[in-house]
Amino acid sequence: MFGWLPEAAIFLRQQLMDYGWDSDGITPTPCMVDRNNTFTIHYDGNIYQCPALVGQDELACGDIHQGIQNYSKQYQVKNWENHKACRNCLYLLLCFGGCRFMKYRKDLTMDIDCKKNFLDETLESFVLQDIKESKVLVRE
Repeated sequence: MFGWLPEAAIFLRQQLMDYGWDSDGITPTPCMVDRNNTFTIHYDGNIYQCPALVGQDELACGDIHQGIQNYSKQYQVKNWENHKACRNCLYLLLCFGGCRFMKYRKDLTMDIDCKKNFLDETLESFVLQDIKESKVLVRE
């Protein structure tokens, strides 16, 4: 499904570690639209819930003159809660339904962007990289 992406992600992550880039290890990556009180203000005054949305006027959730409108439906905030597959997913605490902007770029919706297949293909290698770099405590 992802073709070359999992292999490239594993390779690039290892290259960064080899060059001394300090990673925090594997951490949850909830979509910015699901986080409270995180906004980006564009130079034109439009307000967005996520920096990736900046410049997409139709995705602004307000502006500095009129304030922030209720953006829950527009951004489908916490939409993963409505998907049984997400609620029952082994990776929920890492993914939380993925990035709404990536989903928007794919098919102009702000629905979930499931990362299960990607994590199936990469997570074991990521954990092994972190163990090698002592980012994960291993109990004996």
